[in-house]
Amino acid sequence: MQTKFKYLLRRSLAYFVDVSFIYVMLMVLLQLLILAPLRHAQGLDEDWFKIGWNVQYYVWLTISLPVWLYFIMMESSKRRATLGKYLFKLKVSSVETNAKLSFGKALLRTGLKLLPWELIHLGLNLPTPVWFEETPDFRYVTLAGSLLFVVYFLSILWSRTGQSIYDNLTRTIVQSITP
Repeated sequence: MQTKFKYLLRRSLAYFVDVSFIYVMLMVLLQLLILAPLRHAQGLDEDWFKIGWNVQYYVWLTISLPVWLYFIMMESSKRRATLGKYLFKLKVSSVETNAKLSFGKALLRTGLKLLPWELIHLGLNLPTPVWFEETPDFRYVTLAGSLLFVVYFLSILWSRTGQSIYDNLTRTIVQSITP
């Protein structure tokens, strides 16, 4: 059981590296340094961002899509690993062939893996962005996304092979890179 915890720790730390890298690249560099001045120049003011679908579209285009592309391109690459996985000597493979993922399989895996994120975004942004409401209603979609994230995390421990639910559904596995 100790090796399972060690494996889970490596996967978790790899994910933390990826999320940290993405945060710096997307939130700090892209959002603050590039998009904020462009938003201002295009007249996308606070009133525009009070409309939930505007925010959802903006989040999808400037946050979700780049994150999806990062995971898809990196995990379907020759290296089969994101930056975090590479640093922790992990790779993603197809269960059937032990080969790199096709673009389609990487797309499906990423969609399922990031489903909790997307549910949380929907819950926070629709119908009205939660930060513009004086007393926001409880958002069940946000709770569902949060619970799904926890289930994904725990499923790695429950699985005999260390696969998450989205790994099982896409027939992929995260393996140690053997020297």
